Amino acid sequence: MNNEDLSRLNDPDGAGGGIGDEAPVQDPSTEEDEKKTRESLAALAGEHAARIVEERLAAFREELGVKERESLLERFAAANPDFKALAESGGLAALKRDNPLLDDLGAYFAHRLAEERAGFEDKIGRAVAEAEERMLTRLRAKRLAASLGDGHVPKEGDPQPELAAPDKFGGLNAVIAARLSARREADER
Repeated sequence: MNNEDLSRLNDPDGAGGGIGDEAPVQDPSTEEDEKKTRESLAALAGEHAARIVEERLAAFREELGVKERESLLERFAAANPDFKALAESGGLAALKRDNPLLDDLGAYFAHRLAEERAGFEDKIGRAVAEAEERMLTRLRAKRLAASLGDGHVPKEGDPQPELAAPDKFGGLNAVIAARLSARREADER
């Protein structure tokens, strides 16, 4: 092999330059595939990173929400001392056991609602008893009024000669006795 053969091996097209003088030429379809692969890998990496960030943000929000909820619950308990007492007595747990949809606050308000309803029932019972007593008092008054007669009170100048001059009608006692018997007869009718 001579030098010319060697130069043809190093430079087959005769354009100059030898092996290693320039980067190997790649097939254009391979470059496009590589570019697409890099883009898809970058997109997947971006999606994965976004998913990780979202998961961490969600966990942080949840933790922050739990802390905020606990803080609000503590403030609520401080404002409502019966809440702590009910929780310590096991009343909240019993209500939550009866209705699994309730949390601590829901159970507390369900307990308060039941207490208020019981209070309303007591108030209604007392109001009914008072109304019955007033009605009975009115009925007694009406019965008494009916037994006394028409309730006519004589005005000055009314002609009641037996009261004006009781001596003419057998004296004051006789006049009063006669009026009483007249009233009793009127009640019997």
